[in-house]
Amino acid sequence: MRQLQRVQWEHDRNYHPDVLGLSRYDQLRHYAFHLAKLAGAAADAASGEPTDFLRRRLPDLLLFGLKLATLTNDQLPDQPAGRPPRAETNDRREANQAPRWAQRLARGRAR
Repeated sequence: MRQLQRVQWEHDRNYHPDVLGLSRYDQLRHYAFHLAKLAGAAADAASGEPTDFLRRRLPDLLLFGLKLATLTNDQLPDQPAGRPPRAETNDRREANQAPRWAQRLARGRAR
């Protein structure tokens, strides 16, 4: 993740010096406008065809996450975080049905 952060900063330094030259407040405001547009695109995708959002806009969310981490002086870890540990349960039936429920929800057939 840290390498992505560095690459994104180099990109911004070379291709967006106008934004990097702004005060921190103005950079945050600039990024907030972009994130608001991405939120609108996500809402449109949720009610229609998500292909364009997934292909073009979802990567932008990653990039703005990198930009915001850099702007707030957060150094990201070298490696991305792993999956969270799976919750332990004594109810085997519940553990086995949760994935099917999630699959039905994803297909739009939740009860």
